[in-house]
Amino acid sequence: MHLNDHRRIGGRITHADDRDTTAQLLAALKDLAQAAPDLPCAPRVEVPEPAELRPAQAVPPRDAFFGPTEDVPVSAAAGRVTAEMITPYPPGIPAILPGERLTELSCAI
Repeated sequence: MHLNDHRRIGGRITHADDRDTTAQLLAALKDLAQAAPDLPCAPRVEVPEPAELRPAQAVPPRDAFFGPTEDVPVSAAAGRVTAEMITPYPPGIPAILPGERLTELSCAI
């Protein structure tokens, strides 16, 4: 199992699985579906508006990537301009791109 949260379960079946392992997975998912009505509701998740999540582009990406850089701790990164992509995995999608100015929110993610 991977990429799970309070609403989703992501599973992967590979060439190493067989009828027994897939049957176990299917049985577990059926058990979970039957128990779901009795489970407590998940807490509400407050998600910022998309515009709040997108950092401002302070300089062109090429200038940021090839310009002078220095390493700073995350605690001191708010207000700084990124030189490289910040790509958490999973899912492996860049959250911050070169040239973007980090905010308190982007440093907390």
